Amino acid sequence: MSKDIQIIFSQIWEMLKEYEDLVTKSPAIIAYSGGKDSTLIVHFYLWMKEQDLLQKDPILYHLDHSIRSNQIQEDQIRNHMESFELPSIFKKKTYHSFPKSQGIA
Repeated sequence: MSKDIQIIFSQIWEMLKEYEDLVTKSPAIIAYSGGKDSTLIVHFYLWMKEQDLLQKDPILYHLDHSIRSNQIQEDQIRNHMESFELPSIFKKKTYHSFPKSQGIA
């Protein structure tokens, strides 16, 4: 991790001091899409872990909505999640697992 990023993360941590107990003592569940925003959040938590600020590792959670079939993208996201070496859950939504709507009452 570059020195510039470490400085930025240190500054962010200082801004979060008010929430220190919440951030450090409760395990975070990070909704991981594989995009830049969620990847940045994961790196911030990895930085906090490196600084011994966390009592529990964050958990990465990815929900594949199964809107389209894209096995290559699924594999890339799953592999990227595994590369962080954090607990993770990769869930593929299936439409038959939800009860059919009974309409609006």
